[in-house]
Amino acid sequence: MRYSYQALDKRGATIMDVIEAATIPEAIDALRKEGLYVTDLQEATGRERVHKKVVVEKATADSGQMTVGQLLFFTRQMSMLLKAGSPVVPALASIGKQMKGPARAVVDKVRQDMEEGRGLADSLRQFSNTFSPIYTAIVGAGEMSAALPEMFERLAKLVHYRREIRNRLLSAAVYPALLIMLSISIMSTMILFILPRFQQLFLSLKAELPAATKVLFNLAATLRGHLPLVIIVAAGTLIGGVLYIRSATGRQHWANGQTRLPVLGRLFQRLIQAQWFRVMGLLLESRVGIMETLNLAANVTSNRDFRSLNQMVTEDLERGNRLAEGLSRSAMISPSIVQAILTGEESGHLDTALLFVAEVLDEENTQIINTLTKLVEPAILIVMGGLVGTMAMALFIPLFDLAASAH
Repeated sequence: MRYSYQALDKRGATIMDVIEAATIPEAIDALRKEGLYVTDLQEATGRERVHKKVVVEKATADSGQMTVGQLLFFTRQMSMLLKAGSPVVPALASIGKQMKGPARAVVDKVRQDMEEGRGLADSLRQFSNTFSPIYTAIVGAGEMSAALPEMFERLAKLVHYRREIRNRLLSAAVYPALLIMLSISIMSTMILFILPRFQQLFLSLKAELPAATKVLFNLAATLRGHLPLVIIVAAGTLIGGVLYIRSATGRQHWANGQTRLPVLGRLFQRLIQAQWFRVMGLLLESRVGIMETLNLAANVTSNRDFRSLNQMVTEDLERGNRLAEGLSRSAMISPSIVQAILTGEESGHLDTALLFVAEVLDEENTQIINTLTKLVEPAILIVMGGLVGTMAMALFIPLFDLAASAH
């Protein structure tokens, strides 16, 4: 039987060819003995190949998805069980029993595929919503080098870092969001309930109102008179914004625009840099070839600027230049980072240099996030205090005038 296959060699280069074998497991074993990691294997005859392709696509379309927390649990459990000497299939069976819902279906499907002769990375690859190309490439490198426990340990660190960054950003945004909601609540209460009573009081007293107070009353009356429209517009804007951000176009626009935001743009740029360098370091440490590493690292972000940088560096390497040379031509990468990477290239420890740079960026990013959080909170309080104070002054000045005229 003839099988067409796609595989990675020890340098990470992609090889596409045909092999003859009695069964699929025998073909996989023969290719592994040649030092190849199989990423795709199909029967070379027309009908069977189409049928096989349809089955794979159906499995992908019907696949479940893990949350980041479940993915971290899965990765840590795999590292622990494999280090303890457990074979892969029993380890998957044990982890599957601890999962629930779609995550359990994912693990069970991976286990079933391995029992049928597929490789672990190939089995994981069909669930692309959970296991990224970077994740499966590191697992594949572990299969080729018989170092799966170490690879899962590295992956656990990578997934943990991803969850930490997300939680750190969410934590930094929670308190400012609460302050903004409190400000909106206070302003709404004053407009709907407090201002109408003051307006009736001043009308009953026939008081002469300052211009600021008249503007405030007119604005509040307009908002109350069109309250349903205001609510519909606000809710529509919020829902539309959420749906747009979740769409493919919205996500791409956000990815491209986040690095160009005032104040926050530099932070997002450094966060992407840290993840980019960390992924490249882990892939090189896992003995993935430099060209394949850059191809995979392009999936770290969909930001147009970083994808262009990744492409530029790749082309430089193809021309025989060093990684640091390509990075030095980008204004996004600081000279100190370029120098650290250049030193790593010259010493033959590029993976270590990239991971070191990622750690330094992580520490600096944490400090930036903490500083921005400390600055944003008082800024919101100042704005909220200014608005409430302005409204209070507009209400109390006429009262003071009335009290003074009464005496």
